[in-house]
Amino acid sequence: MQQVIETERLLLKEVNPEIMTFLFSTYSDEGIMNLLGLETAAELETEKSNYRQGLSWYRATFRSFLVVHKESGKRIGKIGFHTWYTQHSRAEIGYDIQEGLPQ
Repeated sequence: MQQVIETERLLLKEVNPEIMTFLFSTYSDEGIMNLLGLETAAELETEKSNYRQGLSWYRATFRSFLVVHKESGKRIGKIGFHTWYTQHSRAEIGYDIQEGLPQ
C-alpha cells in the first residue's frame, strides 16, 4: 500500500522498490505515467531504466516520495532517502524539484 503524506499544499506519495515492481508488472505505460506524474516518454524511459538497473542492492535501498502540488495534481519533484542502510539506521537525503509551483 502506498503511503501518502499530506500538507496544506502538497501530497508526498511514497515510491519504494515494492511499489515500482507492482507498477511495472501491472500497469500500461500510460497508467505508469499517470500514477507517477510523468509528462513525456523520455521521463517514462528514465524511470524504466532506473527500474531495470535495480532499485535496491546488498544492504542498501531507497525510499522516496513524489512531490505533488495538491491543487493542480502536478508532480513538481521527488524527495527521499537514498543509499539507505537500514541495518545501520543511516541514509542520505536527496531531492529534485522539476518546476516551481503552478501560479
